[in-house]
Amino acid sequence: MGLAQFRLGRYAEALATLQNADLPKLSLVSGTLMSPWILPSILSQKFSSLDFDPIDLTVRAMCHHHLKQPHLAATCLRQARQKVKKKGSDTAERRALLLEAETLIEGKGRP
Repeated sequence: MGLAQFRLGRYAEALATLQNADLPKLSLVSGTLMSPWILPSILSQKFSSLDFDPIDLTVRAMCHHHLKQPHLAATCLRQARQKVKKKGSDTAERRALLLEAETLIEGKGRP
């Protein structure tokens, strides 16, 4: 949904949609941190689901760029690059969107 809103030029709305998708993740983290059994929770696989999708991060970067928030755009783009470089996360769709973001934000694509 966030990508569709971005394509329509609704950058603030796209960011809000993506941030709303974060609420369950943040709720899990805050609930776990308040638990007396925090160490077993941290060591469990619960936190593996907290990873952001590289596509979401890339869309966030481009939205921040259009909203004149260069620091946030650069941060999201850097995180998206790291995610895409991870083994198993590199798909043609993710690479194409990342290249689009790099071209938009940095003025050129990365090899």
